[in-house]
Amino acid sequence: MIYCPVAIRRVQSGPPAARLRTKARATLSLAEALTRNNEELTLVNQQLQRSNELLQNFAYVASHDLQEPLRKIQQFGDLARQKIVDPELLTYIGRIQVSARRMSSLVESLLDFSRLSDQPPHYQLISLSQVLEEVKSLLEVAITEASPQITIEALPQVWGDKSLLIRLFQNLLSNAIKFSRLDLSGRAQRSIIHISFL
Repeated sequence: MIYCPVAIRRVQSGPPAARLRTKARATLSLAEALTRNNEELTLVNQQLQRSNELLQNFAYVASHDLQEPLRKIQQFGDLARQKIVDPELLTYIGRIQVSARRMSSLVESLLDFSRLSDQPPHYQLISLSQVLEEVKSLLEVAITEASPQITIEALPQVWGDKSLLIRLFQNLLSNAIKFSRLDLSGRAQRSIIHISFL
């Protein structure tokens, strides 16, 4: 019992050369593990960069290819408006053109979103009231069909990226219009949407 702590101390202390060899082996193992981890991390980063480049190329090509049919819809709508006199048909053509403009804006937003990793947001002083007017214009068809009661109080100017703010409020307002409550008979109630600054 008396010699036990001494024996433990001897085992722990040991000859200095043996301790150095043990530390050297541990340091070498740690260095090899770190090197392997760095190599794996470099490989994963390269794969991620390639994946991002492919995604950006896809978004650019897809948005370019989708814009052409949307332009044709707009052009044929303009031609049809010149030849049709029936007010109801003119209303339908107008809705088609509004939807085509909205789709074109969504495609442009997709392209903008794909560029976000390369280009930082363009911050400037933005009027939220103007942003919401643009959003209402983009959602004109949905607003006409659902006829929600929308009230917008005076809103401040904020620092931000206009396209990102438009996208944000477009999603919020679109969801508010879409997901209305049901009345007791199971029919969708008219949405009441109030936008204000607290």
